[in-house]
Amino acid sequence: MSKALDLSFTSSMVSELAPFVAFMKYIIDRDEKVLIFIEKPEAHLHPEIQVKIAELFAGLSDFGIKMIISTHSNYIFGKTNNLILEKKVDYKKIGSYLMSMTDKGSIVDNNAMSADPDGITDENFVDTAKKLYEERIDIYERLNEDADK
Repeated sequence: MSKALDLSFTSSMVSELAPFVAFMKYIIDRDEKVLIFIEKPEAHLHPEIQVKIAELFAGLSDFGIKMIISTHSNYIFGKTNNLILEKKVDYKKIGSYLMSMTDKGSIVDNNAMSADPDGITDENFVDTAKKLYEERIDIYERLNEDADK
C-alpha cells in the first residue's frame, strides 16, 4: 500500500531533504557532470543523521558528483575529518574555507581551515567548544564552593 503525504505535513527533515533525494533519484543523469550546492544540510537533522549524510556526500564523489556545502555542523566536519584520516576521501580534493565578517564585508581566510592528510584544521569550531568546556568547569567550581560553605 502506498500513501502520499503533502510535504507541509511532514517533518522539517523530510521536507528539506526531499528535493535532494528527488534530484538524486529522478533527475540526475549519471553521464553528465553534476555540481550540487547545499546550504546547511544539517538543518533539522539529528547528529547521527548529520554523520550519515556526510558519509553519503563523500560517497557521491565516487560517481563524479562535486559538491559545495556551507555548514556550521561540527558533526559533518568531524565525520569529514575521519573520512580523510581513513583515506576514504582525498584531502587534496577538498576545499574548506572560513569566512569572517570585517568592516569591509565577508572575507575568506584560505589558511584557517586547510585540509591535509590528518583532516581539516579546526580554527572555527574548537574555540567555541573550549569556551563551553571552560564555562562548565567554572560553574562546577562555583557550585562546589557554595556546597562547602
